Amino acid sequence: MKINLLILSFIQLIHCQLLVDIFYSVSTDLEYKNSITYSLLENFSDQFDIKEILVTPAWGILNSGQNPNIIIDITSSASLSELLKEYASNNQIILVSPELPNSFNYWQFFTHSSLNSHIKAISSLISFLNWENFIIISNKEYQILDDYFLTEFSIKKVSTFYFPNIENQDLADLFIGKEIKPTGNRNIIILNQGKVAENLLKSLKQKNILTSGCGIILSSQGIWNLNENGILSYIESGIENATNKFNYEALAIVKFLNLVLKFPGNYDPFALREFLEINTADHYAVANFTVINIQNEQKVKVGEITEGILNFSSNLTFPGNSLTIPNSPYTNVSIWMGDGLTNPLGYPDSPYQAVKNGAKFGLIYAERTHLLDGFEILVIHTNCGAEIYDPTYSLNCFAKLKSTPGVGFLTSTYPLIIIGNLMTLKYLNISLPLISEYSPLGILGEKEMFPDFLRMAGNDYYHCNVLVDLILIFGWKNVLVFSENSTSSLLTHQYVVNKLEAANINIVNSPEDRLVMENYNHTHFNTYKNWMIRMKDLKVRPCIINFAPPSEFYIMEDLYEAGFRRGDIVILVPNRVAFAFITEPDPVQLAKMSEVLYGGIIISEAEWLGDYGKTILSEMKKVYPTKNSDFRCFSFDGATLLLYGIKFTIDRGGNVENSTLINSNLRQQKFLGCSGTISIDPDSNDRSSATIGIYNMRYDSEDGLLYEYIVGRYDPGSQQLFAFYEDMNWYDNTTNTPTDKIINENGCPFEDSEVEYSANGAGILYGISFSIFVTTMIVTFYIWRKWWIVDIKEMTEKKLIQFEDYIAMLMIFIDFLQLLSVGPDIKKYDSFSDIFSHYASINLGWLTKGKNLWVFAYVSMGTVIIWIFFCAKHIFKFGEKSNNVIWEYSRILSKMSLPIIGNMLFLPIVSIFLNVIQCDQQIGPEISQTFVRNDCSTFCWHDSHIIWATLSMICLIFYLPLAIYFRPFWDISHEYINIKTRPLFLMLKSVFQVSVIVLNKTVKTFSQSLHGLLYNILLSVFLYICYKKKPYNDSRMNLWQIISYFAILWSVTLSSLYWLLPEKSAKIWLLSQFIGWIFLIAIGLYLQKKYCPTMLFNETGVQIGKFFKFSLGSSIPAAEINKDIKEAGLKYKLHSSNSHLYGKISDSTRHVIYNKKESKIKIDNHSDSSRCVFMSDTTHRPNVEHMPETIRWINLKIEDLEG
Repeated sequence: MKINLLILSFIQLIHCQLLVDIFYSVSTDLEYKNSITYSLLENFSDQFDIKEILVTPAWGILNSGQNPNIIIDITSSASLSELLKEYASNNQIILVSPELPNSFNYWQFFTHSSLNSHIKAISSLISFLNWENFIIISNKEYQILDDYFLTEFSIKKVSTFYFPNIENQDLADLFIGKEIKPTGNRNIIILNQGKVAENLLKSLKQKNILTSGCGIILSSQGIWNLNENGILSYIESGIENATNKFNYEALAIVKFLNLVLKFPGNYDPFALREFLEINTADHYAVANFTVINIQNEQKVKVGEITEGILNFSSNLTFPGNSLTIPNSPYTNVSIWMGDGLTNPLGYPDSPYQAVKNGAKFGLIYAERTHLLDGFEILVIHTNCGAEIYDPTYSLNCFAKLKSTPGVGFLTSTYPLIIIGNLMTLKYLNISLPLISEYSPLGILGEKEMFPDFLRMAGNDYYHCNVLVDLILIFGWKNVLVFSENSTSSLLTHQYVVNKLEAANINIVNSPEDRLVMENYNHTHFNTYKNWMIRMKDLKVRPCIINFAPPSEFYIMEDLYEAGFRRGDIVILVPNRVAFAFITEPDPVQLAKMSEVLYGGIIISEAEWLGDYGKTILSEMKKVYPTKNSDFRCFSFDGATLLLYGIKFTIDRGGNVENSTLINSNLRQQKFLGCSGTISIDPDSNDRSSATIGIYNMRYDSEDGLLYEYIVGRYDPGSQQLFAFYEDMNWYDNTTNTPTDKIINENGCPFEDSEVEYSANGAGILYGISFSIFVTTMIVTFYIWRKWWIVDIKEMTEKKLIQFEDYIAMLMIFIDFLQLLSVGPDIKKYDSFSDIFSHYASINLGWLTKGKNLWVFAYVSMGTVIIWIFFCAKHIFKFGEKSNNVIWEYSRILSKMSLPIIGNMLFLPIVSIFLNVIQCDQQIGPEISQTFVRNDCSTFCWHDSHIIWATLSMICLIFYLPLAIYFRPFWDISHEYINIKTRPLFLMLKSVFQVSVIVLNKTVKTFSQSLHGLLYNILLSVFLYICYKKKPYNDSRMNLWQIISYFAILWSVTLSSLYWLLPEKSAKIWLLSQFIGWIFLIAIGLYLQKKYCPTMLFNETGVQIGKFFKFSLGSSIPAAEINKDIKEAGLKYKLHSSNSHLYGKISDSTRHVIYNKKESKIKIDNHSDSSRCVFMSDTTHRPNVEHMPETIRWINLKIEDLEG
């Protein structure tokens, strides 16, 4: 029997002794042809004679001269295949094809199984894996297979992706990254063949899809060079060892020819066709498949599929060397979450866990909104230290998690934990981005230092700016600052100190009292107890606390232990502190912290903003019911940021496992969160320009716990930076902003019990006071000897009293009041009698108490400075010859002010200046803890007090000698005054007044009775001198001056006794006081009548006020002056001289000359009284330079003059 075997395009085989012709076309791949030739020669060289023939469409079968019995068509040419099918059918030749058919032919057989059998094989594997959702990757040639799966698994989720049959790795990477990975589905069937399938598998591995939990089914033509563990494939039995697609086809042909060789009997084309039909499956190869699994990078036969029935003979391995069947369609995205409770050994568990409920709900909400469809978030709870960082504990904990890496870490909010986590992960070579819901510590914002860290808050510097602005809004000028002495907190501390100083806000506690040890807790209380007490003694309410949690909680608890209570302090924190109130802390600890924190101010990013924020809060509370939702919003936004970063990375074909890539992508996100717009500042790790909430610590009316209530906001993007929704509720449950300093019932920022004598302060006061007293004595003696050894003549004849004489009389009464005011005081005991006695003792110290002291001090300084100018003007005669109006008025003011300020105000001015340095009491051992006696809110010898004390002493140094020198100037500058004062009396009076002022500021402060005794001794000496030297030229003035001193002596004696008596009665003192004064007045009246005749008289009807105005240069109607003169009984005499009216007025008689035509009057006094010329016509005004000094001018309304 002769069988002709023609292989067109590739090879021709002839059975055994039979001829084999090989035919191939110009499109035949030479490697393919050689592979087929080699395989057939190796297997059938003894059974067939082999011949190769090149066939073209122009030279076809009919022209070959051959008449083959079996044709194997591997031409891969549609036109030649159709020609061969026609030729085989016409000549009853068996046609064997390795290609899947486009149409069926009666004489045609196939080397491979049918598509239906492949579908059944794949279906059996899918059923075994229990896949409900999977992806098919194929090219268009397998669309019929895809359509079948879409129909067969219609109840399942089947996604089909077409990848062209192009052997390009970059194209495969792009396809897997952009198309497959974003689905999140890791149940994948690859129908592509050969190199294309190999490229796809490499991309799956490179994109981290081919990992544990992934399932890959590969078609029979894709496993030639397969070595990825866990891949599951199937292949037709008998050709399992194919090494490439050419060898795969050759082995299939060999398998088919082996079946031909089994044909029994002689060759008959119909019999052979019938035999093959019986031994094939509808002309296809029998559907027997071998299941291949890659294990240890080797192909392992693990089972068989016969007619769609799957049987396994050994165990399976899946990607990642997993033995678990991968039946989940989702890609697991692992996220680390630091929501544990455990702290290192020796530390209590943390209440922090509840904050992460916001992040957990963020993951739930993302699933609801299908943010990451196809992906399943796997949360890995780290629990490597919730609040306390211990290097060994943290290292051991994270080392165990290294085998389950995450794509991101929702870390703690505690700065030390965050920094510790970053260092530990770096040491373990674990790279992933860390996101904190808060933690505004400044140093964590450094991008170069912590490139893998992000947070949902701005940094402390941003918060501190807002806090300092708030302090200014509240009008506070004094604050305390407490900070943790750690590397990270020191940066924030220095920043806030600089901001406060730039805003001229006084930090009351000294620099060495501002820092507390790092990681402070309650065990350190005894070390810092005295420090806390010192801080309390400063009596300043606003207190900025800058600590990393949980140290700030311990600080607040221990402030309570040190004696701080509500109202003693207003805590200001540039970050949130509510962690201690999130769960159920120790109730005693909570009560202590709440007592000092109530009414405090917290600065933090605002939560639950807008409709979206309120919606998220409402939905979250359905899952995690809680009244306190603090920080959950930031936690939610942090988790959402991570999910958006993951989605952004996946959608662009990137690997979320690439920490550098995902960290970069996280920084590009911008979305609406529950706390506003979320975006990351490109130059730092901070959130960009977030809205800052102003929180007020208040008790909740229902559960009685302390919560943060938002009362306002700071929005950098708004025209109105600050907006308040409601008033602050302060520690006293009012909306009245408290003072920065505590003012007690005594009006001071400290209790009376805290006040003690200051030896240093008293030493300074005594030293300055004694120096002033000695200086006054020396200067007074020198001035008296140099200029004022002048005597006065006693008044012997009666004179018309002048206005200035009344001023001299008034000085006795003023002197009486002033000297009484620096004597001993009467302490108040009961209502009316005591108040009356208080003022009856002329205790005027209340006028300069508190802030009034500085008002009087500033006025006194200004007055003295102006007065010194007038003194210099008089001494150096500035502007004496000038007719300028300004110099004219300055001469008048100078003439009036020199005696008044230098004489009448001498005692109060000196007393006020000494009040500024009266710092003989203290509340602590430092000189800076002494305070001004009259203003206990001002502490001495530092800050502004040094400036004002220095200015006061400078003013006093200039004032004393000038005042002493100009005291007698009243008599000299007013020649028409009748009552003259002896300069010696004024000199001695200066020394006496300074001495009693010094006693008042020194001795009186510790002993009222001793002060009274010394006062009386000095007054007695001075009184005796007055009696002997007679201060005035008028006997009555001398009498009443001495009577006034006796009245003072009586009052001081009673006041001294009052302090010595065990039983004090203001009523008795008051009665004794007035009885003594009435007695002295009676004696004075008796002596005046008997021994002191009046030397001054005042005519009835003369109005002193008009003469006073007249003397100052005021314009007075002449009729009024004339009327007063008439009523005084003056005589008139008229005469004319050179068209001027002259009036001669002597001591008893004045002559008024009146001329209506000329309208000019001259009043001439030929005695010691002033001469006055009155002229209405200024053109005839005499030359002032040639007039006597005693001439004064004034314009009169002559037309109104009568007589």
